[in-house]
Amino acid sequence: MKETTFTEELRREIAEAHTQAHGGVFKVEEFVDSARDPNHPAHDWFTWDDSAAAEAYRRSQARDFIRFEIQSSVVKPAGKLKIVINEIPEYLSPMDTRQSGGGYVQATPEEFRRQALNDGFGLIAWLRRYGSAMSESEVRKAQSLINSLKQPLKQDAKQPSIVTVG
Repeated sequence: MKETTFTEELRREIAEAHTQAHGGVFKVEEFVDSARDPNHPAHDWFTWDDSAAAEAYRRSQARDFIRFEIQSSVVKPAGKLKIVINEIPEYLSPMDTRQSGGGYVQATPEEFRRQALNDGFGLIAWLRRYGSAMSESEVRKAQSLINSLKQPLKQDAKQPSIVTVG
């Protein structure tokens, strides 16, 4: 039995190759099915017990396989130096596709916006129902934020630099 060391770099390469080969979507079930082949580079990542409980565990292992954190850093020089570091997932499981089989997609600024906009629609419904309990300025701020998400990203907009955490 071969022993493979699954570094983050190797897992990332395998996950990216699988994602590209499947239309930009990493579906847990497809990945597990592919990895069943003893020649698949991720085969040894999984525990191959054939009971029903093991299948659920393999899906959990596949989710762990693509769990990478990336950091976005924003430096705001204004008198004192302020550095903001946000850790975000490299792959997302969009809520709006889970009912139809779902899968994971690589996190991009546009995908994060799409997720935020979907959440914003929920906030709009909440504001319509309970907004009277908030001040008018708070409601306007929330609506303004949601409206800004509806605008397409500007191609020349400065995005925070992305640094891979290894």
